Amino acid sequence: LYFMKQLRPELFTNFGNRALLHKEFALGKSISHSNIVGYHSICENSDELYILMEYVQGCTIEERLENDRGFFMKEDNVWRILLQLLDGLKVLHSKSIAYVDINASNIMLTQVGNNVKIVDLGFCFSNEFSHTLGATKDFAAPEVIEGNVSNIDERSDIYSVGCLMRHISKRSGAKYSLQFKKIMNRCLEADKAKRFATVDEMIRAISRCNR
Repeated sequence: LYFMKQLRPELFTNFGNRALLHKEFALGKSISHSNIVGYHSICENSDELYILMEYVQGCTIEERLENDRGFFMKEDNVWRILLQLLDGLKVLHSKSIAYVDINASNIMLTQVGNNVKIVDLGFCFSNEFSHTLGATKDFAAPEVIEGNVSNIDERSDIYSVGCLMRHISKRSGAKYSLQFKKIMNRCLEADKAKRFATVDEMIRAISRCNR
């Protein structure tokens, strides 16, 4: 089984829309990691464009929050999700790619194992594709919202991870630990220099508070 992502007919005539899909496939095909959805092939002809990617049996974090808030009441479940998400981001950052659009609808949890799958690489920022930037307002770092391309780096994604932590906390109604809040608040620093400098630094902080 594959998941097929296709431009609607009314969008096909716009070059920018086609460029986004080509960008998504080019970036996705260059990455192989268990926490990032796999990209298989792309097809374009005179009247359609689509990509085939790994089919993920499961639901998004947003859907899980809607239908099973109890899962997020256990802080250990949230830490596990965060560590897998950070592992995926680490691979992207190692290839000079910032995901930029982390939100509760772009991260899936598999039906078996509740493992993270990062999907939809269309708005990623990289040296080759800096002109097709996009993000979700409530999850985006200040420098992304401002459109300050020269100021975007891995710390922009770390800010968005903090937004995801805050979103899960609010939507689930869970009372998480002081350590959870400290890590979240550091991610959410408006001053980029005060956030975790790298994904590895954040992973170490999570590991220390869960030791």
